Amino acid sequence: METDQITDIKFFIKLDSSGKPKPLEYDTHMLYLDCKHYEKACRRNGRWKLPYTFSAEYVDIKHYTWQPTKNCIYAFRGMNKNGFIKKCIESKIDYFYSDTGYLEFMRIVSYRSKQTRRMVYNGLHETSQMRAKEIFEKLNHLYTPEELKERFLQFSGQSYDNFKLNNGNKIVKGDAILIVVPSGKSCKYYDTTEEEWLQKTKTEIKKYTDRPIVVRKKPHLNKRRRKPLVEDLASGKYHAMVTFNSIASLESVMMGVPVICLGENAGSALGEAKMENIETPYFPKINKIRDHFLFLSCQQYTIKEMIKCKWLKIMHALKGDEINKVK
Repeated sequence: METDQITDIKFFIKLDSSGKPKPLEYDTHMLYLDCKHYEKACRRNGRWKLPYTFSAEYVDIKHYTWQPTKNCIYAFRGMNKNGFIKKCIESKIDYFYSDTGYLEFMRIVSYRSKQTRRMVYNGLHETSQMRAKEIFEKLNHLYTPEELKERFLQFSGQSYDNFKLNNGNKIVKGDAILIVVPSGKSCKYYDTTEEEWLQKTKTEIKKYTDRPIVVRKKPHLNKRRRKPLVEDLASGKYHAMVTFNSIASLESVMMGVPVICLGENAGSALGEAKMENIETPYFPKINKIRDHFLFLSCQQYTIKEMIKCKWLKIMHALKGDEINKVK
């Protein structure tokens, strides 16, 4: 990404009726301000030649009247910007998307609040994969392999070298198919409803199996903490999970339950794509799961890393060739 072209990253910030940034956007607003500070420090010290400038775009109009600025990359926080994100896609303008960290579920019982955020380039989920050897090579100027393994431990609660499914406990398989319904926001983004998606998915499942079906809609965050999905998956009730773009796919694989991903999903690399294979769904070898979790751990960031713009530095190293295609 070392290039003479200066690309502007615009942090997209919606305003409330009084003309102030909405409370939901406060951390994004601070991220923008601190990125400006970080950019100046990096350029002044010559530690890293950023090919970007940073600015904010405050928007108080509807997405159907808004037009994205050319020759920049937008940074969106959350799926509630779906109309604006789609406008970028239609206009062939690149964007970053920020949402809950991929591996939050692995320590959700300990966390009182979300501790990390993922950053995705031109998508809502990271759908590619990378082996550990390549990750270590791409990030070797930033981290040693041992430091990346420590990062893995920090985010997953498990040792990289001794990684085990279901925390080493016995995996028991059951008969039921668990359907994890996408959230209302996700359904809106993909132009459907929770009930419409659920009925369509049930119909499709019944073409290939007569196994019992259990439905789980996305509960409120506090309820998810009181009764985590991983505990349900560990119960031994399930043969497989079916979901769309939910990070529950990663939870399912972690607990030894095969997953069928029907949409853009960070778990797609570890799951089955074809419903007709639901009786004998693909399940990856543990080393592939471990390497993918390592890959995802390098694409979710603490608030401190976000504020210091470390996310961009890491993404620059991991996905530079892809991001270099920005014109």
